This record gives sequence, C-alpha cells and structure tokens, in this order.
Amino acid sequence: MIIKNFKSLAATKEREDALKIINSGIEAVLVKPMMHEQIKISNSILKIQNHSWNLSNYKNIFVIGAGKAALDMAEAIEEIFGKKISKGIVIDTREKNLSRIKVMKGTHPLPSNANIEATKKIMELLEQSEKEDLIINLISGGGSALLFYSALSLEKQIELNKEMLRK
Repeated sequence: MIIKNFKSLAATKEREDALKIINSGIEAVLVKPMMHEQIKISNSILKIQNHSWNLSNYKNIFVIGAGKAALDMAEAIEEIFGKKISKGIVIDTREKNLSRIKVMKGTHPLPSNANIEATKKIMELLEQSEKEDLIINLISGGGSALLFYSALSLEKQIELNKEMLRK
C-alpha cells in the first residue's frame, strides 16, 4: 500500500474504494516494478518486451541517463544486471550511492553548472566506449534540463529557459 495513512483516511466505504483506486493508479506507474516486469536476463540473454540481446556479445555494459526518475531507473537496472554493469552515470535531482552507477545531482527545471559537469562526465564515459560495448540509456521527464551542455552561456540558456517556461 503506497498511501501510508490509508486506514485513517478510509473512514467510509466510498473513501476506501476511492483510495484503493488511487493507490492502484500510483502502483501502476512506479518505475522500479515496471522495469523489473519489462526487463529480464536469463542465461546471458537480455529481454526487453519482444526484443532480445545476447549479453555475451558485449565487452562492457555502460549505463547513462538523465531525468527525475533516473535514480529509480538506475537502481532497478543495478538490481536486474548486477555485476554485469561495467560503469554508469546518471543525473537526477536526488543523490544516492549505488554500487555500479554513479548518481550525480543536478537541477530542474533550470540547468546549472552541476548539470553541465555531470553531462561532461557522461560524455567522457561515452568516449571510453567501443563498438563491442552495450550502452543503456535511461531517460525520463526532466532529462532535457538535467542532461545539459550548450554552446550558449549558462546565463543566456537560463534566460531562454525561463522565457520558454513563461510561455
């Protein structure tokens, strides 16, 4: 049950039914359970929905990503892939230490120097990759602000972003 104070809120049968519906809706869109349901590894075969890849064909597995659900997705990917992950970096609005994937904290909805530095780290990781490597890219909402590197100055980009947010 996601709703922590369910019992105190479910004072009537109608409220209990409404809370159950709300709780089911929330559970249906939780990132980690959804990823565990859709992504499976068996005998070095990675299956995502109707697609499959033989992980034995890859030298390294790198994970990159950005978005407000990047941390949750990275946790799920670590749970699924375990030690098969060579290295990874994701940018989220939160921080947490994971065993194989580095989670870097950025800002949203406006970019910042933290976002630029984290994006540079992802680019450095990608530059290390070779054609025999598998790169898993985790993108969620907020990714366009978090994964940020622009030819414009940060100040000009923030000004432009604020204008777009107003519109």
